[in-house]
Amino acid sequence: MKRNTKALIGSLFLFALVFSVNAGSKTNLPQREELTRKTLVQAIGVDKLSDDAMRVTFAPAMSRDQESLQGSTEEINNVVISDGKTFFEALKKAQTFMSNTVYLGQVDLIVVGEEAAREDLGKYIDFVTRDQDMRMSLHIVVAKGATAEEVLRCNSDDGATSFETIQSLLLDAGEMSYSSEIQLRQVVQATEEETLDPILPAVTIAKKEDGTGGAATISIEGYGVFQDTKLLRYLEKDAAKAYNLLTGRFDNSVAVLSVEGIGTLSAQLLNASVDLSVQEKDGKPAFTFRVGLAANITERVGMDGSAKAQELRFTEDTMQQLEENLSGQLKEEMEWVVAQAQADGVDYLGLSDHLYRSDPDWWDRVKDEWETLYPTLTVNVELESQILSFYTVNQGLSMEE
Repeated sequence: MKRNTKALIGSLFLFALVFSVNAGSKTNLPQREELTRKTLVQAIGVDKLSDDAMRVTFAPAMSRDQESLQGSTEEINNVVISDGKTFFEALKKAQTFMSNTVYLGQVDLIVVGEEAAREDLGKYIDFVTRDQDMRMSLHIVVAKGATAEEVLRCNSDDGATSFETIQSLLLDAGEMSYSSEIQLRQVVQATEEETLDPILPAVTIAKKEDGTGGAATISIEGYGVFQDTKLLRYLEKDAAKAYNLLTGRFDNSVAVLSVEGIGTLSAQLLNASVDLSVQEKDGKPAFTFRVGLAANITERVGMDGSAKAQELRFTEDTMQQLEENLSGQLKEEMEWVVAQAQADGVDYLGLSDHLYRSDPDWWDRVKDEWETLYPTLTVNVELESQILSFYTVNQGLSMEE
């Protein structure tokens, strides 16, 4: 399963780490006297223009006066656009029409356009992994159904830039566990490791319906899944949540449960844990995900659509029904993700990596046939959920004078 692109990018990972260690406590920020001669960039977008050309969008960290425009470059809505056959050529072209030098040491976000991601992620971020100013801790996302340029131009109604919006969305991704933060170092590691493939948070432009008014906004739409370094598919909200449960990325979320005789309940999901084990079955590795999850019941709506005013008593049977309902709902979502991963032939759940790390000798015996073996493996999902609290949901509504 040798991958030329992976090897190219992965070989740079050690160099980047060594450089960051040698840098010690030194800041990436230029000295004060140099600031007036540099344009600090906080976000970069990369897009495919043609088979031999790419577009790079630079989002400066501060407003600047309009610069003179030349060739295939332009500055609109506080982003700078430059085209070239390579990233480096586009960067150098941008500096020919800007009064300040472009400084990449403060970049904290890379947006990869969908078409570029489908062609080859490695091609479009190769320079980023080589440049000594770039930080391996920066975040990277894929633009679902859009170009990176479109995303970086999409400022919100409240005046926040697209960079600020995406930064906030990534920080809040754990509220529903529909995505999570991914750093460049994790992407580089995934391209280097034979047993891993990259997965990136997916952002999209949510356009307002005609006649409703208002500007388009950016939203998080799960993950983009890569095979080697090419975008294969997306895991959308519920599937992304299931992926996070299976891979230990889960933070918080909400489940809506229907219970016979009671109505609809909202449950806050938290305290998730996962254990992945492997054993031999019919001469092949067989994997089991054991997921544990706790929940608090936070809200109820009666069967007639209104909140019940009377007191409810949750019996042991009711508790069991709630836990079975919750487990069944989430287990179905996780089993779909497992089945889809095997059907795609892409091991984004990390089974091969787990086998390699837990039993290297076993991995050596099966690695040459893994691509054929992987879709046929037995992968079980077990989920145990526990209701911790009902807060005041079991009490009737009342208003005191």
